Amino acid sequence: MRAVIYSALMFFEFFICYCFPAQELMTQSKELPDILYCTNWYRYQKHSKDVLTFLGKCQVPITLNVGGMVELDLRTAVAALKTMVSYSMFLRTMTLLSEG
Repeated sequence: MRAVIYSALMFFEFFICYCFPAQELMTQSKELPDILYCTNWYRYQKHSKDVLTFLGKCQVPITLNVGGMVELDLRTAVAALKTMVSYSMFLRTMTLLSEG
């Protein structure tokens, strides 16, 4: 039972501290070019070149990667949860078969 509680708390920490903030960052970075374009940036001649440069750099969304292999987002969290549950059910089944 302690292992289940520990695993649940570790997943909760992984989800709340890493996956959810990373997903928010990616979502907001994807919305930023549209929001910036909808402002009245063209009225300010002094800063319009800076805004256009920033707008060009915003076209590539921000992503956070784990080890350079996997994106850290809600999809990753759900996949990790499915894997953990599947693995724990497999181990439980193997334990029950070896006892019985």
